[in-house]
Order: sequence, then structure tokens, then C-alpha cells
Amino acid sequence: MLSSRTIVSYVARCVFSKHALSVARVQSTSAGAEAAKTAILRASLQHIPKLGWSVNTLKAGARAVGLELNEDHFPGREWDLVEYFEKKCNADLVRHMQQMRTEDEASKSKSKFVETALEHRLRMLIPYMEQWPQAMALKVYPSATIPALERLALMVDDIWYWAGDRSTDFNWYTKRALLAGIYTSTELHMVQDKSSDFRETWCFLDRRMDDVKTFAKYRGQMDAMLNSSCEIVNSSISTLKNAAGYNLWWR
Repeated sequence: MLSSRTIVSYVARCVFSKHALSVARVQSTSAGAEAAKTAILRASLQHIPKLGWSVNTLKAGARAVGLELNEDHFPGREWDLVEYFEKKCNADLVRHMQQMRTEDEASKSKSKFVETALEHRLRMLIPYMEQWPQAMALKVYPSATIPALERLALMVDDIWYWAGDRSTDFNWYTKRALLAGIYTSTELHMVQDKSSDFRETWCFLDRRMDDVKTFAKYRGQMDAMLNSSCEIVNSSISTLKNAAGYNLWWR
């Protein structure tokens, strides 16, 4: 006859096994759904020039990979497509910058490295340029603004990091804010640019990068002036103390 402990142990193993199997099935289903979503988003990109950033584009992407679009997996609808595209572009940019660091590009100045990286990232928009104003409009929706700004912040941080910037003071914030402004203003210029190969956009970008160089120059001058001023003040204080006899007790 089986003891009560043996029975309890057997029941526990059965319950645990069923629970583990249930969890595994849920995880497998979730992973499968995420893989299907990614496949649809990837396939949808080729349909953007014709259908824009729309649910119809997602449906065309689903048909292209032999799947049926489950809109429950795309709560943001066309916004999900914009988000996927920008994340993909930012990941591609990081890989490109890693390659740049291993080639002759690494010998360039930080500002030139940054400008080259910005141009490379902006060129990723060219196949979708006619439809990009629609994507920009989607990014200002209340539910989309914060995620869009987060991606922009991560992108400019990656650019400065791979350019060799390791600042930990207030410059860290200043440089990233400047670069985010440069990228955004150049992006706005680019959607209106009708010149060959967006030549006017790259000239605009070059001028904006000159602003960064100017800021860095004057920031260095201001730091030097501040340090010099501090030394003068400290020297003056010491002189006044000596004149007043406050330092006599050190002797």
C-alpha cells in the first residue's frame, strides 16, 4: 500500500509537470507570435513606397510571408511599422559605426566621424522619402512621442560613444542635445530637398556641424577663462589675507 507521502509526492510531480508544460506552451506561443510579427514587419518595408505607413502595408507584408495579419499583435498599427523601421535603422547604424572604428574612419576627428554617421543614418530614409513626412506625423501622436524621443536619444548617444566620447560631466548632456537638434533639423530639411542626391541636405548638415565645432571651441575658451578667473580670485584672496596678516599663524 502506498504511503501518504508517496501519494502527495506523485500528485505534486504531476501538477508541476502540467504547470511546466503549460508555461512552455505559452512561451512557445509567445515566441512564435513575436517571430511572425517581426517577419511581417520586415516584409512590409518593401511595400511602403507604394502603400505608405499604413495597415494595408502590414497586410501586404503578411501576404508576402504567407501569414494572416492578426491586428491584436499590432496595437500601434502603422505606428508599429515606424517603430520597427527606426529600431532597425539604429541597429544597422551601430554595426556601421563599429566597422568605421576598425577602418581608416577611426583616424578622423570626432566631429567628422559624427557627421559621417549622421549622413549614413539619414541616407537610410531615402527609399521612403516621399512617404517619410507621414511617418514623422505619426511620431508626434501623444502615445508615440516619448518612445520616438527615446530612440532619438539612444541613437545620438550611440553616435557619440562610437565617435570616442567618454565625457561624464555636463558636456555629456550638452553634446547629445546638440546632436539631437542637428539630426532633427537636417531630417526636416531633407524631406523638402529636391537637389540631386540630397546635396543641399549634406551642405546643411555640414553647416550645422560647424555650429558644434564653434560651440566646442568657445566652450573650451570659457572653461579656460573660468579656470583662469578662479586662479586670479584665489591668488587675490591669498594676497589680501597676507596683507591683513591672517596667514601669519601658519609661520
